[in-house]
Amino acid sequence: YAPFPAELKTPASGSTVTLSEGKATFTWEGTDPDTNDTLSYTVYVDNDKEVISKTPPSDSAIIKSTSETSLDVELEAATTYYWRVKTSDGTNASYSIVYSFKTQ
Repeated sequence: YAPFPAELKTPASGSTVTLSEGKATFTWEGTDPDTNDTLSYTVYVDNDKEVISKTPPSDSAIIKSTSETSLDVELEAATTYYWRVKTSDGTNASYSIVYSFKTQ
């Protein structure tokens, strides 16, 4: 079975984020109905909603592929960003919904 879409934790949709040393921390949670699967995540962040809203999102929006569930990302201040996470179990994949937030 495909993993469940990641549950995006932070930054919350509609929130305003204060950058720390130019970075924001992204966190999410992933689960899979197959208990033996190892999950990996691809984090997509962009200031263009169209780039993020496509499935799959544009490769230009890929920030990092990781097995972790948090990531510090360098961002510009005073900008609206969109983000989502692809969850993969090595065979199947799913995409989270798109969240938007602003930076200070």
